[in-house]
Order: sequence, then C-alpha cells, then structure tokens
Amino acid sequence: MKMRYLHIAFAVAMAAVAFVALKPGDPFEQILSDWGAAENAYMAALGRAKTADARRRIEAELKPQPALYAARLVDLAEARPDDRGALTGLCWAVVNAPETDAGRRALALLKDERIARADPKALGDALERTRTSMPRRPSSLAPLVLARASRCFGDPRAARLLTWVCVNDFGSDRPEESPTFAEAADMLTDQFADSPDISNFCEVLGSVNGSPTWGGKYENHLRLILEMNRTRLVRCTASYAMASIVQGAGELRQEEAAQLYEQFIQDFDASDPAIVRVERNLVASARSQLAIIRSRRLGGESSRRDGRSGASPVAEAQEDLTSTHPRYALRAGPG
Repeated sequence: MKMRYLHIAFAVAMAAVAFVALKPGDPFEQILSDWGAAENAYMAALGRAKTADARRRIEAELKPQPALYAARLVDLAEARPDDRGALTGLCWAVVNAPETDAGRRALALLKDERIARADPKALGDALERTRTSMPRRPSSLAPLVLARASRCFGDPRAARLLTWVCVNDFGSDRPEESPTFAEAADMLTDQFADSPDISNFCEVLGSVNGSPTWGGKYENHLRLILEMNRTRLVRCTASYAMASIVQGAGELRQEEAAQLYEQFIQDFDASDPAIVRVERNLVASARSQLAIIRSRRLGGESSRRDGRSGASPVAEAQEDLTSTHPRYALRAGPG
C-alpha cells in the first residue's frame, strides 16, 4: 500500500510534463487511450469510496489489468513492427506487465537491437507513455536504456533517458541504490547538470515522501545541479531534495536543514503557473518538515531545562508523529 501512495504522489509531482501522444487514429494510441479511460474511472471511483469495503469492491470490479492491454499492444507490435507506436507498445508492456507472456515477448523484441538503434527522442517519448498510477517496480528495461544513453555522449536528448533510468529507483526501500542508478546519476550530472529535463532525477533523491537511505551519497550531485541549472522546476526539486537529504543526515545538520527549508519556502512561492501544483505541494511539505525540526529542538531544550534524561512530552509526541509520517517511514536517516 505504501508503494502505491508513493507512486501516486510522484505522478502528481510530474504533472507538469506532458505526454507526447501518437497520431490520432493510431491503433497503438487507441489501446493506450482505452487504458487511460479505465484507469481514470478506477481512480475516480477509488477517490469517492468512503469505506474500506467500498475500496475493496472497487479494486475487485474496476481496477484495470495491465496484462490485458499489454497483450493487445504486443500482438499489434508483432504484426506492425515498423509502426512508430510499436516501440511505445513494447516498452509499455515490459514496464507494466513484466511477468506476463506479453511482457516477456516484448522484452525479447526490445533486446534484439530495438532499443539499441532507437532514436533518443522517440525512445524518450515511448518511455514517457509507460507511466501509470499503478505501483512501480524497477524495470528490466533500465540497463538497455542506460546502454542506449551511454552511446549518446553529449546529446542533450540523452538527459531524459538517464533520468528515466534513475526514476526506476524512486520509492526504493533497499539499503543501497541500484548499479544502474549510480552509473546513470554520475553520467547525468557529468554531462547534463544544466538540462531542463532532470527534475525527476532530483525527486528520486528527495520528495514529499522523504529521501532514500542512500540519498546522502548524491548530495554533491544536487549541489552541482543547483550551481549550473537555471530551469525553475529543476531548481525547485533539487532544492527540496537537498533539504530532505540534509535533514536525514543526523542531529548535527538539523539547523542546516531548517535553513534550507526556510530558503525553499521563500524562493518557491507558486508564482510560476506552469509548475504551481508542484511548488504548492513541496512548500506545504517543507513547512511540515520545518515544524518537525523546530518541535524536536524545543523538546530537547525542555528536557535539558528540567534535568531529565528522558525525552520531554513534546519530543515524545513528535516521535509518535514522525514514526508514522510517510517521510520517516520511507527512510531512517543516521543520527
């Protein structure tokens, strides 16, 4: 359940990026449109549900099954391999139905030089269409996409591909990042720290749901992005991720984290209509985290004044809050 909410939150944060649709009337587009309609109906019904029983009934009756759409897409791609939509259909099947027969067939086709010789923009557009509100999982496409991006040295279109590879680690509760993330992150900041297409990379390192336990390794990557990048959305997500990582670095850096959150609230005031929703969500989260830091600080001072070795009532209450807060459920920072 936690991973589903993480994915939905991330999908909301990425709302500023538009999908690149195929041509109207394209048969692949029709299948994706059918999926989108079913997914929207399911999410709308889930949002109206008032009880756990109602949600379970909606899950059973309305939740779309990716396997059905993947089978249609792969059958079509095998029949029309040269169509522009074939790459999109195969990628969708691998990402959203990897354990099905259709997903395995799609992966075999993509491994057979389909991704290796794909135009970087076309591949980026295809990967963009694989997003759904369903739970994400690391995709077996990531190594193939990374290999394709590595052959686009200096090509700005590769930034989208590298970012997609990194997004595969979003919401991970593993103690270490994946090797593909590490390689893609280094390549991305080495070549594309000033790219307008890397905001989602920053969100992997810190979002409203916190930072991964290994996020601190990439603090310098964020610093380089903030030094070089002038795109507001990228600076917004990188600034928040930086504050999140510092907050998770232990008690000695809490004051620094508070200052970063305060600066973030000042800098990103939802004045840009293009990303107003993203900024509002992150500012609200920044205020919440700032309150947590201040409350802990007050609790510590109260405990010292009273001469008690245990936590103060304020600190105890705050500990109860943070133990159930999505941010701290996702990561357990040192200190």
